[in-house]
Amino acid sequence: MNTGLQDAHNLALLLADVRQDRLSTAALDRYERERRPVAVMLVKVTDRLFGFVGRRNRRTALLRRRVSTAGARLAPRLLSTRFGRRIGGYLGQYRIRYRFAAKNAPTPAWAADPAVGLRLPPVPGNHVPLRALAWQLHSYGTEAARPDLPAWIEGPHHFPADQKGRLQAGRLYLIRPDGYVAASLPIRSGHINDADLRDSLAAHQISS
Repeated sequence: MNTGLQDAHNLALLLADVRQDRLSTAALDRYERERRPVAVMLVKVTDRLFGFVGRRNRRTALLRRRVSTAGARLAPRLLSTRFGRRIGGYLGQYRIRYRFAAKNAPTPAWAADPAVGLRLPPVPGNHVPLRALAWQLHSYGTEAARPDLPAWIEGPHHFPADQKGRLQAGRLYLIRPDGYVAASLPIRSGHINDADLRDSLAAHQISS
């Protein structure tokens, strides 16, 4: 169900952007490119898991009992660790990373930040503008002038520095309506490089 809901959310927002001429029709290819790998991975993991659970022989039954007994004791401890939270994120599908830059090509400046392609990490207050389901700009720990962008891209919204270091000060982040970080643009003297900005907009098929 998690996958189906995220599929619908991704596609609905994409169709709305194209319908309102915010993205070019070429952006429609994004849906399969982003969501198909998620579905393929889910099917592979599910097939392996149920293949193990459904196997009928004494050895497998004994192993299942031992694994389930140990798992019941260890699961709460495991899930409280960093590794456990990471695994939980993969299973819950809120740690999905989308790849925006072209394969087999040098990583562009706007995509070099590790946050690009991930869901926006929570920082005090930054969930509020996300309710608008709009493209928007964010900065953390520093401020930047608004670049020359279509009026429907909101911001910049300025927030305190991310104490966990996931979002860098000195960067202007372009956020998609679904809450994923689309680009990270270095701020210099309160402004961002126009070429980097145009490159990131082109990569996302954003109509100017």
